[in-house]
Amino acid sequence: MLEQKDLQMISEIMERSNAPIIQRLDRIEGDVSVLKTDVSGLKEDVSVLKTDVSGLKEDVSVLKTDVSGLKEDVSGLKEDVSGLKEDVQDLKVRTSRLEEGQRDIRLTIENELLHRIKIIAEGHYELKRKLDLVLASREEWEDMKVRMNYVEDQVHRLNKLYG
Repeated sequence: MLEQKDLQMISEIMERSNAPIIQRLDRIEGDVSVLKTDVSGLKEDVSVLKTDVSGLKEDVSVLKTDVSGLKEDVSGLKEDVSGLKEDVQDLKVRTSRLEEGQRDIRLTIENELLHRIKIIAEGHYELKRKLDLVLASREEWEDMKVRMNYVEDQVHRLNKLYG
């Protein structure tokens, strides 16, 4: 059997050969402790992320509802725009018709009314000329009346004097 000395030597050899293993185990324990701390921190972060994701899910749900409402609004706007396009097309047709009517009226004015206005103007000129003649004759008549009155007055005086 082994003696105490042998056992002690074996124990020392074992301690020396186990010392690196023990050091490694100590380091591993330290690393495991750090890992536990890190995992604990990660768990907290994951918990916060879960809360944030839950909030995001709620926000996404609200956004989906809003987008759905916007889609309905856009659909309504498309219908309104389509109606407006039809109205604009109708207005273009009506405007075209009005422009044609305006052109026809302008041609009528140029062709018929202007000719008639010229005829009226010529007649007016002739009437004015005749009126001027009548007025000139009237002035002469008035002058003659004044002279006649003078002559009558003179005759009347002569009759009184010689009469």
